[in-house]
Amino acid sequence: VVWTGGEPMLQQNKIYEVIRRTHKRNHVETNGDILPSKPAHFDYIAFSPKEKESQDNIIKFCSVYGIDYDIKVVTDLELNKDMLKKATMLMPLTTDNYNHDVEVQRKVWNYCVDNNLKYTPRIHRDVWNNKRGV
Repeated sequence: VVWTGGEPMLQQNKIYEVIRRTHKRNHVETNGDILPSKPAHFDYIAFSPKEKESQDNIIKFCSVYGIDYDIKVVTDLELNKDMLKKATMLMPLTTDNYNHDVEVQRKVWNYCVDNNLKYTPRIHRDVWNNKRGV
């Protein structure tokens, strides 16, 4: 089960209830503003902080709990530039300008290759354009 979209940690108690009942493997992606109260319940945690302060808090949290984690930064390599050095995964920032978006995707891809980072595409944007709620 993958918990993502919006901010899943707003629903922690319900998520932990589903985990308790189903005994399924669980992954979560959170912005890290609300940290999991029971991080051991997740097999994988990806954090997508929007600000450097949150990124620093996430790294401290993971260190305390001994959690392997990914920190995803959405960027065009200018936005969130100060967060790039602690990122483990990058997602290209997209707009409604196709040519610009392709250029940003290629720059972010090359940055990931050069810096041994994971690249994650915005597949929902590729499939559904900018339709909200998918």
